[in-house]
Amino acid sequence: MARPGRPRSDTEGITLRLPREVLARIDEMRRVEKDIPTRQEMVRRVIEKVLTTPAPPTA
Repeated sequence: MARPGRPRSDTEGITLRLPREVLARIDEMRRVEKDIPTRQEMVRRVIEKVLTTPAPPTA
């Protein structure tokens, strides 16, 4: 996990509002992880996984 403190200079902050149901699902995912990441870190992991998973072929 990243160290607390000043963010890396090659990143940008975003503001994201999510329904409580989505936050509850993110929290469930966090509990399964060995290191119990923050919500922010879990969202980063999910985004990274989606972006690195090949898209299924289209018809």
